Amino acid sequence: DIIGLRAARLAGIPAVAIAHGWTATTWKVRRYESLDRWIMRRFDAVVGVSQAQSMKLVLAGIAPDRILTIPNAIALDRFASTVASSREYLANLFSTEPRFIVAAAGRLSPEKGFDVLIATAARIAGERQDVGFVLFGDGPLREELAKLISKNLLDDRFVLAGFHANLDVVLPAADLFVISSFTEGLPVVLLEAMLAGVPVVATAVGGIPEVIKDGTNGFVVPPGNIGQLALRITELLESQSLREQMKVAGQRKIAAEYNTRLQADRYSTLFARLSNANGCGVY
Repeated sequence: DIIGLRAARLAGIPAVAIAHGWTATTWKVRRYESLDRWIMRRFDAVVGVSQAQSMKLVLAGIAPDRILTIPNAIALDRFASTVASSREYLANLFSTEPRFIVAAAGRLSPEKGFDVLIATAARIAGERQDVGFVLFGDGPLREELAKLISKNLLDDRFVLAGFHANLDVVLPAADLFVISSFTEGLPVVLLEAMLAGVPVVATAVGGIPEVIKDGTNGFVVPPGNIGQLALRITELLESQSLREQMKVAGQRKIAAEYNTRLQADRYSTLFARLSNANGCGVY
């Protein structure tokens, strides 16, 4: 943002920053994020990827008349074609094929709450033997999470699958998707799972409650609440009709409000307004 703003000022053109969210995971990240909030006050416009993120921008001291909410979005043809072998691929990640597969994805870092997900899996595993959990992604906590999985006796029930470039292919084959984060802007993986037709249980942080209407197109639970997370996961696994209801409602929600064409129109309108106000041509 600092380099981009400087370049825009030298070129005499407007500058727009996009705020996806702040994590404050380490002292170094906190310093960078503090600097980011400071420099954003000098941009011509700042976009929050959710209403919740836009509220954080106000609290960061950015002038409200420079803030605009343009949610993250997804191309509606993203999951147009499915691969029949995807379920088999997921099943083969486990030593014994589970009846249900619960998926999660993200950077293996503290703000994602994957330790909570592991604790939740342990609670569910104590009550039923037919559920497997798979976590896609990599990051600094991989070794720590692997030890936590072993400590909870989940080595054959919880798989750290690593980074997968083909998540689009395997995601629709999961029975359920879980987001256990402590903080978010608006996770694109939420939009991906819903569009893929996979019911979602997610924590009520950031823009997630703006997308999920609890009990209609998914479930939201308090962050860090293992009991509620386990309860909602179990409730969905036990009801095929509820999963189907949330699948249909979720796909409709994304198609209507979180598609890339609508997002592009909103950005085009913003860019045109700023360019005209600055006397720039619109390209």
